[in-house]
Amino acid sequence: MAIALLNANVLDVMRRQLYGEDCEVRLTKALPNTTREVIATPSRGWFIQNEPIQKDADKNQMSKLLLAADAITDSERDEMKKCNCVELDAFGVTNKYEVEEPFPMQQINSGWVLMLKQISPTFG
Repeated sequence: MAIALLNANVLDVMRRQLYGEDCEVRLTKALPNTTREVIATPSRGWFIQNEPIQKDADKNQMSKLLLAADAITDSERDEMKKCNCVELDAFGVTNKYEVEEPFPMQQINSGWVLMLKQISPTFG
């Protein structure tokens, strides 16, 4: 059996290097009354990185969330299809992202990539 190249341990090391220990990510979905319901708050196996800015792109920064296959439970995985917002708390700032496109990682069964468009940072 092949080992995932970007498994939970590797993503955790990458995240700690960039954000430190005090950060959190939430996968949410919008409800009809304009509130958001948290689908999952993985404690491990995730990493968010900014994509290179394209010269002719709009002003919103694109990012991607790498999520290891074992970072969320089976029931959270089923709900992830409804995820349309990701929130990242790091360094006292909450960044909100709209999920543009979710797809599986290139290595089969290793996890997911969620392409994100930044909505807003909120300073806490």
